[in-house]
Amino acid sequence: DAFDDCYSEDKLKGYLISRNLLVEPEKIEIKTVKLPKVINFRYIPIPSVLKLVLSKDEVRDNLENTENIMPNPELLCDYKDGTVFKSHDFFSQHPKALRLHIYADEFEVCNPIGAKRGKHKVFAVYYTIGNLHAKYRSQLKFIHLAILIRYPDMVCLQADDHSCKELYIPLINDLKALSTQGITVSLHGKEETYLAALATFSGDNLSAHGIAGFQTFFNCHRIC
Repeated sequence: DAFDDCYSEDKLKGYLISRNLLVEPEKIEIKTVKLPKVINFRYIPIPSVLKLVLSKDEVRDNLENTENIMPNPELLCDYKDGTVFKSHDFFSQHPKALRLHIYADEFEVCNPIGAKRGKHKVFAVYYTIGNLHAKYRSQLKFIHLAILIRYPDMVCLQADDHSCKELYIPLINDLKALSTQGITVSLHGKEETYLAALATFSGDNLSAHGIAGFQTFFNCHRIC
């Protein structure tokens, strides 16, 4: 039977790992300074995910075809059509590098108006590859997860000035490595190196304020 290796969760996981089709999340612990607490979160290494994605012929073909499309100078259709991209220190030198668009948000895994509201809330950081055609960037399979942490733990980190920064250290270190060393992918017997860098970081008011260290309540005074 073709599904003998996939009839349980453990079997499926083992099958995917054995064929390099799964990037496992890393468990990382943070010790808070102000509160005697150890907080853990999950981080999925971005270089490993990009290497897996770029191993697909159809993805590489789409990247190449999208880059070869001649833009209309009178229209702003994409991030690379704007002055920010054209004047960017990294992208101006490496215009074909992978553009990573990162988004942070919270979500409820239970009924958002029920009694358990907030208890099981989760904070997540996602990203997508901006070089892909726009019709693919909105599809879930091209939106990748980078960080996952319980929102109550995220609030504790935000109250602990130095600890909140540690949440993003693995992501920042990977971004630095991607912009300098890149990732090497074997393509039909040949190796090709891809550089990548952060293009944008988006979020709603709550997420953006929390990341930047501003107040996260919006009931009075200056909220932005």
